[in-house]
Amino acid sequence: MYGYYGEKPADDFKHVHTTLRIFWRWSRIGFIGGQQKEKYGSIRWYAHLGPIKDLHDIFKIGHMGYRWDPLDHPVKDFINNMSKFFFRLKPVMRATFLYEKLIYNIAYRHALYSSPGYETEVLSSCDHSELIWGYKKLRAKYGDGWDDKED
Repeated sequence: MYGYYGEKPADDFKHVHTTLRIFWRWSRIGFIGGQQKEKYGSIRWYAHLGPIKDLHDIFKIGHMGYRWDPLDHPVKDFINNMSKFFFRLKPVMRATFLYEKLIYNIAYRHALYSSPGYETEVLSSCDHSELIWGYKKLRAKYGDGWDDKED
């Protein structure tokens, strides 16, 4: 029985589900927005690393629009608006970015160790490779993915 594209058995796509699940869970922990998808057996995580602008970004992770109606929740709206000043402070912005970077690294390490034999597919479409500690060593160990050669 072959998978979607007739290249690999369907059991081989189990690592895709596992990796996407890992990325989803760690993005929620790290307040990282973005998208995930699978394409031809490679995993893509388009992570939007950026500053946390207000409490809405913490409690409604991944929601781009404003979700608290000021008429229904005036207290939440007031607290959220006041938090915008706090999250604009440079030390707070730096700390939140370092936290996102840490979570991004942990997620990729977890995905690599959870998908033995598929490390190249996991690393092939890494958006922010400059943020991963030891990325050049990982690339040397696992090699370039097919996706990198086509770009």
